[in-house]
Amino acid sequence: MTDFHFFLTSAFEWIVETDLKAGMRFMDKQGYEYFIWYVPGPSNSEYDIERKTPQVEGAVYLGKFQPK
Repeated sequence: MTDFHFFLTSAFEWIVETDLKAGMRFMDKQGYEYFIWYVPGPSNSEYDIERKTPQVEGAVYLGKFQPK
């Protein structure tokens, strides 16, 4: 198990993934603009999400993406 994961979210879908490329492929297939966060801690961690933002100390916003 890794000590970090990615939280990807749009207005309609979200996914937690340790493989960033796999998460982006999933979100691209959904067809909506989405946001990516790097989140320290294992992917099965429990934490609050407020306004599409993980409430975890050390979380880093990586950007907004459009599906290809």
